[in-house]
Amino acid sequence: MKEYLRFAVAYWHIFCGEGGDPFGPRTKLFPWNGASDPMEAAKNKLDAAFEFITKIGAPLYCFHDVDLVGDGSAFEIENRLGKIVPLIREKQDKRGIRLLWGTANVFSNPRYMNGTSTNPDFNVVANAAVQVKNAIDATIALGEPIMFSGEVVKVT
Repeated sequence: MKEYLRFAVAYWHIFCGEGGDPFGPRTKLFPWNGASDPMEAAKNKLDAAFEFITKIGAPLYCFHDVDLVGDGSAFEIENRLGKIVPLIREKQDKRGIRLLWGTANVFSNPRYMNGTSTNPDFNVVANAAVQVKNAIDATIALGEPIMFSGEVVKVT
């Protein structure tokens, strides 16, 4: 059943979502969000994430790019991903935890309010393309072949 039911810890739901909704403010305060420097906050969150994932024995995790390094311009996100991905890979290898999937969050930032790839502002479309490319690069750097029904599916 492990081949078909791939349970994973979702970075967003466990380490980013602070419990706020349209009916009220956040209800969870995370200690890793206390740092004013985005990279320090990302490293603090990474340490908490892998400690949690290890303690519950989950084999897999998944993420959006901004879950890992916070929001900003596509180039700020790219810069931070370049610094955090080697640290994540080190933790994965040390603890035997694998990446199930990674993706780009091209919907939460207000710049995407009129859509992403269909946005009438080409600057927004270009920003999204850079963000998606960076998320793909991070996913490839952190991922391994995933098996389904005995076949290895590789990203090339």
